[in-house]
This record gives sequence, structure tokens and C-alpha cells, in this order.
Amino acid sequence: QQRSSTYTTSSGSLAECDTRLKASHAKNCSTDMAEFEELMKERREIVQERCGVLNQKRRNDPAKEKWFLQKIGTKGVDYCPIFKAASSFTEAHFCPPYFDAKTCADIGATPWRSKRVDKAKAPAGTPKMMVVRNPFDRVLSAYRDKVQALKPTSPDRKPVFEQIVLPRRYVPFPLRAQKDKLFRDAIEKSKTLFKERGVSIYVKDSDNPYLNPASATFPEYIDNLLTFSWRDIHFAEMTDRCSPCKEDYTYILKTEEYGCEFPLLLNAIGASDIKIDDSKKSNVNSARKDSQYSDVFEYYGQLSDRTIDAFVDWFKTDCYYFDYDCEELACEIKEWKQRNKSGAD
Repeated sequence: QQRSSTYTTSSGSLAECDTRLKASHAKNCSTDMAEFEELMKERREIVQERCGVLNQKRRNDPAKEKWFLQKIGTKGVDYCPIFKAASSFTEAHFCPPYFDAKTCADIGATPWRSKRVDKAKAPAGTPKMMVVRNPFDRVLSAYRDKVQALKPTSPDRKPVFEQIVLPRRYVPFPLRAQKDKLFRDAIEKSKTLFKERGVSIYVKDSDNPYLNPASATFPEYIDNLLTFSWRDIHFAEMTDRCSPCKEDYTYILKTEEYGCEFPLLLNAIGASDIKIDDSKKSNVNSARKDSQYSDVFEYYGQLSDRTIDAFVDWFKTDCYYFDYDCEELACEIKEWKQRNKSGAD
């Protein structure tokens, strides 16, 4: 079946790209359970068919991690979390203090109680669930949240500098003898710089290359990902984490449609009385009316065509199994680059 591209652009303007992309994502929310069940069946069949095409059934290991999420009195779901694909939003609704307590074992809460059992087997007959997201959106979200604007106290700041920045930042010859000191100074200095999320900070009048900028750039981050230098669960491949060819998922939801699909999932497992927290919808890309889809062009437009192709190849299984037209989006980004003369080979 021929499918239209999710992303369509006709001009080089970021504003116009953004308008068109928002429109392409804006779909009518169906509240019909029969339509929801039919959609879930279609997605399962697509995955099963494509697993057969690639002969992946025997090669894939079981899911790396699964959480048994249950509202007491319901059958719950055996959930494989894909980070940066609505995982926090999902768990928060089965465990109210998730964002504060980080633990959800038999919590007494009104009006309902919930369970989360890490890496435990769910009772027989429990439906399996995963939530997927377009790799371009998901990897960009991971960069902005986990690399570009790390909190000053984050334990990840040092490995980001050591594994991403250090091997990729050019140090002029006269400064190379001071390389180790410059690196240590940059780590300490950067702890005081980041006051806003998503901001790359350059230190004026500094000859320290590790401070210009004081975080890993997007091209550095993507180069790290594609060369397997430093790995993180927030940008691991979805097929690797959840093994859809090995696990038979009853529900495969998409982040892009999560605002519509999550309430129907709750209804399907008998938990429709769980109140969806509108204040946490900002964690879900599809639920943000002010989402800047043009960010995909602005960030990936910094990459060379060769790197964009390598990115698509890296995530080709995710794109194929979950029906994302990543090659089409890559072409759109390259065309946008040509019109805006950004990126270089």
C-alpha cells in the first residue's frame, strides 16, 4: 500500500514548513473503540508481515525491559517503555507520584492504587503494549532534553563532555599542550551556564574550544550516535529495546497520535476512569498544539546529506516496522537545506 509522506514542504521558510507540518499531523480524534481495535490490528499485522520479510523472528532477543502497569481491578498492560516516546506520560497515569517519587510499587493512592513491577512477568493473558515515535522526532527530543541543556548537577554532563565533545572538538595547535586543563575548566564552567532548556551557550572572549559552545552540538551528537561512541537508552533503537518480532504486542500506539489513542487504550483495559492529567500532556509531542515541527528541519539541516542518509540507515528497521517514511523525510530535509544553503558535505 502506497502511503503519503507525513512531512510535506513547498518553501524554504521555517514558518511555512512548520505550518504545513502541523497540518499534516492534525488528524481527527476518533473515539470509536471498534476503529481503535481495527487500527491496533492493522499495526500488528504490518509488524508481523515486515518481520517475516526481514526474517527477524528468531534473531531478536526478548524486550530489554518491561513494566507491568496496572490499575487495581483491571487487567493492566505489560508495557515496554521506549524513552522519549511518551514513557513518563504513560507511567504517570498508573503511578500518580511518578514525577516526584520515581517508584511505583503498591502505592496507596486515592481514588485508585497502581503497581509497577520492573522486569517482572505479568499475569497470563495481560495484553502487551509499546509506544513508538518517528526516529527523527525522537532522537531530536533526546538531544534537546538529555544533551543540549543538561542541568548543572546532572551526572550525565561529564560523560557528554568526555564521550561526545572531547574527541570531536578542534583544539588549535598553540593550545594543545593545555588540552586536559581546558577540558576540565570547561566542565566546571559549563555547570554555571545553563539557565534555560534548549539553549546552546557560547562564551564570549574565551579561547577554550570546549566552551564554544559549552554543550555538544547536534552534528557532534549525531556523529556520536552513528559511531556508537556513547550510548544512552533515550536514543536506542525501538526495535532493539522492545523486540516486536519476538513479542506479540496487542497495542502499538504512536506518539504522534497519542492524544487520541491513550484514552482509548485505557478504555480497552478497563481503566477508563483514570483521569488524564492535562498538565502533563506537554510531555507528549502530539498533544502540544504549539509543537515546532520545523525544528526537525532546523536541526537536521545542520547535517551533511551523507550523514542524513547514514541516520536513516541506522534507524531503517524502526522506520520500516512502524511505518514511518523516513526516506521521504530525509529528502524533504535535503531539499530544505538546498533552499536555505545550510549543511555541507
